[in-house]
Amino acid sequence: MIAVVVREMPYLKILAPIMKEFGIVNEKYILYYMDNYKGAKEYARPTIGRITKSNPEILKYATKTKAFADDTQLLSQLIQDKITKLVSLEVYLWAKNYINKLKKYNIKVYNILYLSDSLWNIDPRCITDCDKIYYATTYLKDTHLSFLKIQEDLNRDNCPGSPIFDCIKQSTGSSVLVLLPNLKTEHVSLAFGDKKRFISIIKALSNNNKLIIKTRKKQWFPEELRVFTQDIYDDGDIMYPSVISELFKKTHATVMFYSSGVYEAVFAGQYVVNIPINLKRWSWDKKRMGQYFSNNMGSLYNFDGVVESVSQEDVLSDKWQLKNSLNQTARQDWLDKFIGFNHHNGTKIIVNSVINS
Repeated sequence: MIAVVVREMPYLKILAPIMKEFGIVNEKYILYYMDNYKGAKEYARPTIGRITKSNPEILKYATKTKAFADDTQLLSQLIQDKITKLVSLEVYLWAKNYINKLKKYNIKVYNILYLSDSLWNIDPRCITDCDKIYYATTYLKDTHLSFLKIQEDLNRDNCPGSPIFDCIKQSTGSSVLVLLPNLKTEHVSLAFGDKKRFISIIKALSNNNKLIIKTRKKQWFPEELRVFTQDIYDDGDIMYPSVISELFKKTHATVMFYSSGVYEAVFAGQYVVNIPINLKRWSWDKKRMGQYFSNNMGSLYNFDGVVESVSQEDVLSDKWQLKNSLNQTARQDWLDKFIGFNHHNGTKIIVNSVINS
């Protein structure tokens, strides 16, 4: 029996289409969801009501659904239900203390990585303790294994793409999407100097551009931004198709602040502007991550004709204006280098892999 573990609502961005595909091919699975009070992160708690609102079909396809309050209870349920395969997101980040017990009970771990989240974990066991790893892009796979200093295992390490790409349609809109930085109030001065400077940056972007802002419930959001935007969206409870995939239809360019949304944006045919911010707010290994966040030409966040890295100072000056100058040939070069495929079949590939291994 297959277990699909949903610990937070955002997990459904990837796991909902996978569960739907299990249902389509008549593969049985049990949905386990973590339903306990999360305090400041209460917005992310996957209650049965929220799951129903977001993706009712996955409940129809599931053999049964089970809530769990903590990992001790989850482990007990997995053993009791004679689970043989556990499918979830970023498994090692939450199961590292008992992944050996999963092995003891012959439960295989199928670990789906959400874009770049696992890159910041430099413990080799986050890969080697899992039976299958599913990276979203070949660049992320190669970069992560390089950081970890471990060899690729063709039986373990896979790059099928990701369900997050499967629902993306090509951009046709005329507005500009702004992905607000993932910051809390206490991080603003480090990233921008002060709130006033950040608001000035958004105001400058709004000159001659119709802005649509994408934020998250957990992020810092100054109310002063509303006067510079057409619309403001957060993730809400509908996780698949994701909000961002719908916003790409309304926009032609995306402005971000070192967001992993760069992969989705370029895949959707957006011209991307990256505005660098100070990275000290994250506890990453700066020596290893320097290459990933490089602004050198030809890098992930600065690629001629596709992704433009523009300093805060230039945005606030009269030297620079945002324009849609996407070069389709360069975009294909970027896709080849940083994604490695151009298909919408990640969900089916992952499901086939889980079923047949």
